[in-house]
Amino acid sequence: MSAEQSTSAHAKPTLPVRVLAELVGTFMVCFVTYAVTTYVLTLTGNTNNILLVALTIAATYALATLLFARYSGAQFNPAVTLASLFIGRTHWLDALLYVIAQVVGAIAAGAAVIKFLPVSEQLKLSMWLSASGYSSSVNGFGTASPSTVMLQGSGAEFSQTSAIIIELVMTLLVVATVIATLSPADGKSNGNRQAIASALAYGIATLIAFPITGASINPVRATGIALFAQGQSLTVEPLSQIWLFWVCALLAGAIVALCIIIVRVLAAQSNKPKKAKSPAVVEQEDTDTSADDETAQQTESSDAEDTATPTSTTDEQSVASEETSEATDEASAQNTAEDTAVTSEDAAVEEANTQETK
Repeated sequence: MSAEQSTSAHAKPTLPVRVLAELVGTFMVCFVTYAVTTYVLTLTGNTNNILLVALTIAATYALATLLFARYSGAQFNPAVTLASLFIGRTHWLDALLYVIAQVVGAIAAGAAVIKFLPVSEQLKLSMWLSASGYSSSVNGFGTASPSTVMLQGSGAEFSQTSAIIIELVMTLLVVATVIATLSPADGKSNGNRQAIASALAYGIATLIAFPITGASINPVRATGIALFAQGQSLTVEPLSQIWLFWVCALLAGAIVALCIIIVRVLAAQSNKPKKAKSPAVVEQEDTDTSADDETAQQTESSDAEDTATPTSTTDEQSVASEETSEATDEASAQNTAEDTAVTSEDAAVEEANTQETK
C-alpha cells in the first residue's frame, strides 16, 4: 500500500458519515432491545428470563460497536456523547448531531417494532408493551416497573428514588467503560476492545436494572418506544416518566467527565516541572552558601583551639608536677645521707669515749 493510500485509509470520516454511523448503530441496538423485550420473550415462553435480555443486548452493542467504531466511536448514547464532549474528545457540532441522530434512530426502531406487532380486539398493543401485559419494553418505575406483577399484593413497589439510584449507577458504569476505550485524539475507539467492554457494561447494567426500570441506561432507548406507547392505555403514560431516564443519563455523563477532568488536573500538577530560578536568585543563593561555609570553617577553627588549649595546659602541669616530685625525692635522699653521716660520727665519738674509759 502506498503512503497516499495509507493516509487515505486512516483519514477521519466526514461528518455526514459519522452522523449516519450513529443513527444506524442506535437503530440496531434499539430495534433489538424492543424486539427482545416484546414478542421474543413472550412467544418463546421466556417472559421472566432477564438473563436472555441482558445477553441479547450485550451482544447487540458489541456487534454494532465492531461495525461503527471506526467511524464515530460507536457512542450510541447521549450520556456517552456528553461525557466525550466535556472532556474534549468530541467536537460540539459532532456531539449535537450525534444526539439528534441517536434520537432519530431510536424512534425509527420503535416505529419499526410497533408496526409489525400483531394486534386485535382481544390482543391490544398495550399487552405487548407494559409490565402488566406480556413483557416490559417500556421503561418505567412505580406501578410501571417490570416487577409490578411480581410484587402485586405485597403493598410494595420500586419507587422513583429506587429508579434514580439504579439508573444513575448503572449508567455511570456504562459511560465510564465506553469513555475509557475512546481515543483521546478524535473520540474514536479501538473497535475490538470497546466491543468487549461495551458488551460487558451494557449486559451487567441490564441484568441489574431491568427488574426495577426495564433498564433504560440509554435515554433514547426509553424515548423511542415511549412515543408509540403513549395513549395506549398503559398503567402510567410513558412520557410522564421519561424525564427520569434523561436526567439520570446526562448526570452520569457529566459526573464521569468531571472525574476525568479532576484526574487530569491533578496529574498535570504532579508532573509540572519546577520553575527555573533567575540568575539573581542563583547568585544570591551562592553568596549565602559561601557565607555559611566561611562561618562553619570559623566555628571549626574555634572549636579546635578550644580543644587544644586545655590539652597544652594539662601537659605543662604534668611536667611541672614531675619536676617537683623529682626535686622532693632528691632533697629526701640528701637529708637521709646527712642523717646517716651524723649517725656515723656519733657512733665514732661514742666508741672513742668507750676506749678512753677503758
